[in-house]
Formats: sequence, C-alpha cells, structure tokens
Amino acid sequence: MLKSGDELREGHTEVMGSRMSVAVKESDVKNEDDPGLVLSMRPSNASIAVMWMFAGVGFCILALAATKEASFWRPAAVCLVVGLLGTVWFRSFRLDIHKDSLHYFAPLRPVRILFWQDIGAARMELGMSRYSDVGRPLLRLAIIPKDAATCYVTIKMFKRADIDKLLRILRERHLFPEKEADTKLGDKAPSKSTR
Repeated sequence: MLKSGDELREGHTEVMGSRMSVAVKESDVKNEDDPGLVLSMRPSNASIAVMWMFAGVGFCILALAATKEASFWRPAAVCLVVGLLGTVWFRSFRLDIHKDSLHYFAPLRPVRILFWQDIGAARMELGMSRYSDVGRPLLRLAIIPKDAATCYVTIKMFKRADIDKLLRILRERHLFPEKEADTKLGDKAPSKSTR
C-alpha cells in the first residue's frame, strides 16, 4: 500500500496488442480532490448546447406536430432521448493532468493513463490526411508515447482556456513544438511574408 510520501512506480499492461503505462494506485483515477491533480478538463457547455439545439429543435417541431397528429409523440420522445443520451456521452469525456501522469477518459474506451516520462511527443492534428484517420475526431491532440499506441484526445469539445493551459503544460515539458504552442487555439498563426 502506497502512502502519501511514496513515489508511484511505473507499470505496463497489454491493451489490444500495445503496451500502455498505467498507474499503480487506484485512487489516482477515482479521487477528484487529489493534491497531485494540476488540471481537470471537462467538456464545455457550448458543445452540449449545440447538441441540444439540434435535438431540442427536432423535439419542439415534433411536439407541435403532435398536437395535431398524435403519431408524432414517438419521434418527439426519440429526440428527447437522443438529447439526454448525447448529454451523458459528452459529459463522459475528461482529461486529467496530474503532476506525474495524464489520464484520458472517453466513452466506450478504456481509461488511458500515461506517465510524463513515457510520453515522447504531442501534436495537434486536423482533418483526415490518411486513411487511418477515418473514425478519429477531426480536431485532435495526438499524444505519442515512446513505446505504446498513440492516444488521440478529442480536443474540440473542451473549453478553450483549458486547452491553452494544456498546451502550456505540454510546452513546459518540451513535448509540444514551440511554434504550435505559441499560437493559441483559434488565433491566427503569424504570417510569414516573403516580400
């Protein structure tokens, strides 16, 4: 049993054919009040509001139509259920930055726990430039461990201020290229004039 002054020891496990770093203590994952927690990133309310805008508009239109024709109540209920399930889906994404590790929680995937010393680099990726990008988020942070499969973080749904803090932390640890980290997400990169 580890005590508060003990160091975490690095461990590895096989997940779907690739090695992945894991924490020794369970409390790192479950304890929100962990003194080692530097940053906890949750989805922004704007991403949930956009999802509700589509589900809510569909629900309102179908509910109004249901006042004239009762058969529209079922599709209206489906829109409501889609909105509720979408909210649960969005809320299940989380990225926790600890002093010694990074924890990424995503729905229908195992929790990825990477120690800082195991991470080789990180980069932002946009769009689909290769066939292997099909099914991945369009705007993602690729965290590349030294000896395991790349961890893709859906970065678009997090708050911009949290993303900027994350990029600053990655830059301080020399894991993120300086030229990309100097430009905040959403800002224009400095233009290079050849005149």
